[in-house]
Amino acid sequence: MRTMARCLMMSVVLMGAPAWAEVSKAPPARTVNYNSPEWKAQQAELEAEYGTAIGNRVLAYWRMPASVSAAERCTVEIMQVPGGMVISARVTDDCPWDEAGKRSLEAAVLDAQPLPYHGFEQVFRRTLRVGFVAPAH
Repeated sequence: MRTMARCLMMSVVLMGAPAWAEVSKAPPARTVNYNSPEWKAQQAELEAEYGTAIGNRVLAYWRMPASVSAAERCTVEIMQVPGGMVISARVTDDCPWDEAGKRSLEAAVLDAQPLPYHGFEQVFRRTLRVGFVAPAH
């Protein structure tokens, strides 16, 4: 009962604040031209940063087996939810790596979760295809 009373008191205090006080502090609305070259350039830059952040995060968890040849590219399809939690990670069929290499990359994606999200909400995608190139051993 004590916890319930404390919660009710808090909600009353929060609800008692005048709504106009919060609204009046809001900055004036900006009109965004989604077709402008500036906006498109900002989005492209943010998407590149997002891809790099995801790649770096996965690479930090990847334990590449010796069987993976250097400089060969493999793409992994990642399904995720907002916040960066991974639902699935599957290497695409065109990956030239052996089974150990493929499974190691999938495991790295799962181990790396949550993937970067905060600051990238504008460019977040539920399904991503991320290419990885094996570094030299």
